[in-house]
Amino acid sequence: MTLVGNPLVIGGWTTIVNSYCSGDLFLGNAEHELIGFNSKVSETVTVYYNGFNNTMSVLNWIKAMPEFPPEQEIVLGGFSAGSLGVQMWANYIVKNYGIDKLLLDSYIGFLPQEAGATLRYWNSCYCAEELGLSQIFIEQCYKGFLYEPRSVFLDFLKRNKNFPVSYTGSTHDAVQLKFYALLKPHEYSGDIIGTFSNFQWATLNSYNEADENFSEYIVDSSIHCFVYKNDISNNPNFNSPYSNQTMLEYISNFLNKDVFNGTPNYPAPTIVEDAENEEEMLNETSSQSSFVDDVKGENNRKNKSSMLFFVIICVVGLTTIPLIHFIIRKQEHEYNGAGVTSDDLRFTKIEVGQIT
Repeated sequence: MTLVGNPLVIGGWTTIVNSYCSGDLFLGNAEHELIGFNSKVSETVTVYYNGFNNTMSVLNWIKAMPEFPPEQEIVLGGFSAGSLGVQMWANYIVKNYGIDKLLLDSYIGFLPQEAGATLRYWNSCYCAEELGLSQIFIEQCYKGFLYEPRSVFLDFLKRNKNFPVSYTGSTHDAVQLKFYALLKPHEYSGDIIGTFSNFQWATLNSYNEADENFSEYIVDSSIHCFVYKNDISNNPNFNSPYSNQTMLEYISNFLNKDVFNGTPNYPAPTIVEDAENEEEMLNETSSQSSFVDDVKGENNRKNKSSMLFFVIICVVGLTTIPLIHFIIRKQEHEYNGAGVTSDDLRFTKIEVGQIT
């Protein structure tokens, strides 16, 4: 899309990108020797899972920069695995960095129980301790029972009932369905679309009940990720027929006008077979949650200067975007929307931390 109508330009946001380098949901702190295969021979390769350390390096860099004082408005956002990372990091970052809003795109946390073993393999349980998650979550993680972020994030929302959170997604997100099946130890059989639908609506309902400033914008599609795509400005498949605003308008109003009730007026979702069991599982998970420390009271969001910190991943098949960290900094003059091109933004590549 052009810069005209871009919510980041309209709001005068600076964007800091924390790239997805090691495929570990931004929660890895481990090193493993794995067998890699090329076209001719197999070889042992060392794989570094540094997502936790990389993210901490970015945060420390932000905190050290005089351009980003705490009184600025800050939004933490992420798409795909970045959405999961935001949910797991939310308590720590809001508490320590004064985040004012969360912008989540296209990963609700639909994962099988087998994902718990993956978190332990990445040493994510140690990372969860470093993030100050409650002891019950730490114990669940080491036992392999913490395999999805919703209990952690629901706990955060219950302690921050007015905290602005936006979620965008699809009714049958193809990538989330594929990764769920991929992590199962055997060939998946059953109504995976119906299972995902039940999970997503039950999760969103619980978030809405916990936080009065939580909203979502769900479209009837299999699209994975919206916020970074050019199509968000002109593709009708990105918009809900149950809303009087496009998805782009929904995001812009959330970011720039503090509109936190932009959820479309959906018809009641169709619940299939295991909906009751899904609700029971949700209730059981949330009842195990113990509240973490109070994070922050009412925020002052009237500051003119603002910053948007994006934790970003783009999944294409099983590949990820290259490692590039950059700052997009708004020039001193104000944009009026006319004739603005990419030449009016200054791009600066930065090296952040010990990134592998």
